[in-house]
Amino acid sequence: RIPLQHFNVAGLLPKPKIEGLSFLNKYPESDGRGVVIAIFDTGIDPNVEGLQVTTDGKPKFIDFIDTTGSGDVDTTTLRRPIDDDNRLLTLSGRTVKVGARTNPTGNYWVGLKRAYDIFPREVVERMTNERKKEFEKQQLLVRSKLESQTLASPSSTSSEVPTPPVDNRDSLDVLEDLFKSYEDHGPLIDVILFHDGTRYRAIISTFTSFDEKESDLGNLPSLASYRDEHQHATFPFSSRLNYTLTISPDGSYVTIVHPAGTHGTHVAGIAAGHFPGRPELNGVAPGARLVSVKIGDSRLGTMETASSIVRGLAYSTLHGCDIVNMSYGE
Repeated sequence: RIPLQHFNVAGLLPKPKIEGLSFLNKYPESDGRGVVIAIFDTGIDPNVEGLQVTTDGKPKFIDFIDTTGSGDVDTTTLRRPIDDDNRLLTLSGRTVKVGARTNPTGNYWVGLKRAYDIFPREVVERMTNERKKEFEKQQLLVRSKLESQTLASPSSTSSEVPTPPVDNRDSLDVLEDLFKSYEDHGPLIDVILFHDGTRYRAIISTFTSFDEKESDLGNLPSLASYRDEHQHATFPFSSRLNYTLTISPDGSYVTIVHPAGTHGTHVAGIAAGHFPGRPELNGVAPGARLVSVKIGDSRLGTMETASSIVRGLAYSTLHGCDIVNMSYGE
């Protein structure tokens, strides 16, 4: 790796050639302050360095939305706790302890989402490979045990009735069929929604094995819509993906907003990146604030659709965005 101090960062974003540096030197406060840019793209990572604050100390992001529908989760199924420990039965079939939550009505609404519907294609491929290797490992262990039982000679003495040999060939055939027909549908995501008396909040819980029948979710955060509280969280296991939520006003659905790729984060850095103390890494308008509008559908390999663009334009107009950046398309 080349140390940053020896790297030609000017080549990453040629601000001198577009007179960007000379303009900022002459008008230092004309750096995008007060301007809101909607980035129509794959979505943006909410936790990336350089996209956290503006030059005047405001949060860089105003909101994250997904106009593709890929992250939408129906949360109209009502659940009440089944005991005094605040346990619920989720749509995945698990029983979960939601922990102590501020929930005056005691009502919870649940939804279910397949993780591979929202994860980037590269992450899905990596996770699929990792999970298949683990599946193969478990298959080999079981196969080895069955084969050793089949091959072992029965033990007997003259005073005992001989034990018949164990024949596991049928079980081995079933294992072989399972191995050939292996298909990974990925982790499932349970969404648990409630109202804290002020606004709706949601708990996002992922699980990877149907052997997991009960989980304690007491330590998981309950997130509101990003626009209200500027919160994000991270999926567990090997994905390590950051996400935000958008909750409909009536609580009928929750949208899990996660980038479908890295292009949107790249574009956001060019437009408005701000690295305090390292101005050479800044974008063109480091003082501007951003709205991430995900128009790239995770289910379609990040391809945008006409409906996602129209929804994005409606949102941008309604919320007073000054500029729409869309360096995107086939």
